[in-house]
Amino acid sequence: MVNPAPIAPVTLRLRVTAAAESRLRAGHPWLFADSVRASNRPGRLGELAVIFDRHDRFLAIGLFDPDSPLRVRVLHAGKPQTLDAPWWRTRLRAALERRTGLFDAETTGYRLIHGENDGWPGLVLDRYAATGVLKIYTAAWLPRLGLDTAPVTDAVLPLFRAELPGLETFVLRLSRNLQTLAPERFGLTDGQVLSGREPGPAVRFLESGLTFEADVRRGQKTGFFLDQRENRRRVGTLARGRGVLNVFSFSGAFSVYAARGGATSTTDLDLSLHALESAARNLGLNRHLPAVAACHHERVQADAFAWLAQRPSRPFDLIVLDPPSLARRESERAGAILAYGRLVASSLRWLAPGGVLVAASCSAHVSADEFFGTVRAAVRGTGRRFTELETTGHPPDHPATFPEAHYLKAIYLRCSGFTPVRPNTAQQTATDAITPARSAINPAGTACRVRWMFTAPKYTATTYSVVSVLPRIVPPIRLTRLSGPCTLTSSVNSPIVALPLRGRISVMGSSSVGNPTKSRSGRSPLRQQINPARRPEHPHRDQHRDQVRNDAHRHLKPLLRPLDKLLIDRHPP
Repeated sequence: MVNPAPIAPVTLRLRVTAAAESRLRAGHPWLFADSVRASNRPGRLGELAVIFDRHDRFLAIGLFDPDSPLRVRVLHAGKPQTLDAPWWRTRLRAALERRTGLFDAETTGYRLIHGENDGWPGLVLDRYAATGVLKIYTAAWLPRLGLDTAPVTDAVLPLFRAELPGLETFVLRLSRNLQTLAPERFGLTDGQVLSGREPGPAVRFLESGLTFEADVRRGQKTGFFLDQRENRRRVGTLARGRGVLNVFSFSGAFSVYAARGGATSTTDLDLSLHALESAARNLGLNRHLPAVAACHHERVQADAFAWLAQRPSRPFDLIVLDPPSLARRESERAGAILAYGRLVASSLRWLAPGGVLVAASCSAHVSADEFFGTVRAAVRGTGRRFTELETTGHPPDHPATFPEAHYLKAIYLRCSGFTPVRPNTAQQTATDAITPARSAINPAGTACRVRWMFTAPKYTATTYSVVSVLPRIVPPIRLTRLSGPCTLTSSVNSPIVALPLRGRISVMGSSSVGNPTKSRSGRSPLRQQINPARRPEHPHRDQHRDQVRNDAHRHLKPLLRPLDKLLIDRHPP
């Protein structure tokens, strides 16, 4: 008796909410579990899920993960296509072509595939000379690696070996959420060699003609921070004749570039002894360069926040702040913004007049506007004048094609001395006339930069700005969440904690007032429109929200105008 051929499983079909349809049509690569309205059957890990709109038309296709809140990672959207072997090969070649001409023989460490932004959602492939490091962020790729059982058309590793002959070894790295599941279900471990020779303790590669080592099996990310390459180059051009402080130094790469650029000294500051030892080895690999050999190098093992908060022992001419991600989830965003402000304010005490501050963030939950605004506000809060040299984002081998992909940002500021503050009789008279605003002037007679704060019950704050009372720097004491309609508040002789809503009111001043105007019904217009219990339901919610913001500004502006004279803005734009 002949055994019947196995029946091919019915294609997994999903239908999604209207909001998810709009996001997918706009090119967003993620479909969350709560956006799935219906499916024809339970899905299996790693299979292809076809997404249809409410009219049963093809919308997208992607990798399915039944255990993740991020249920589908989209591979293709638009017109239907067959995802066969030629399709996968074309997708890989498109990612490689985007990097054509970006690097020469002096750079052998760079990113080949950058996840969703290259059409490979949840998968990263980095090159370190002849070693490829494959990092997986979703379990949906695990059954598709092609080690034993996956079909050839779905096998990732054979495709990479065929299309990337320059890579002799492939190493698997797993994100934190996969390090339990992968060994139990697939027998895969973090740092496992998938193909080729066993790499040594560290793989050496070139970057801009400098030699570095990457711990591809145990190091952070894939072994090195390749995304900071362009910022390292910029620091190298700014370092000539300067003493450099590299905070959160990790591999010491910023210091190596600075030394080659002509820095007189470099100081690596990191809490990890392992990181400092790695930095020392990287410097040693480049000591054959005269400028690196002539530069004095120092290493400090300490907590960066505590070390920067102590009394400065000597000034530095160039300070690089490149901390690890301070907000790994949205709930940590507010604390991260406060921490960035604290870091900047503390580091400026060590920065010599005319020195350059380079501040970077890799926290995806902190937007570029929030980060840059926090840095500028922290510098102004110390009383330092500054010139903004530039801001930077992602390097070309780390493209960002959707909002959540924008994680890397850096700002360059040249900071001079302090601006003298002189008491102003007219401003003091205005202060006396408006009692709630007395906190804008401290007992010494000098002014602090303060910011109006507006909150409403319906909305939560999206930006936290901390400005310290001048002339001394006061670290943040507490974060006050405000509620109720039209609340304006400030603090006395302590840091000002501002909670401006994104795209809404951000006016200079300091006071506490109640409901501004009563409507005919006797209720505040703000309370009527913003209170969620009374918010009208209609299809144009975004338009309504914008109208609420405009009405709030219109009601508040007359109250704020008399206080404009109180502000001593010591740093005009």
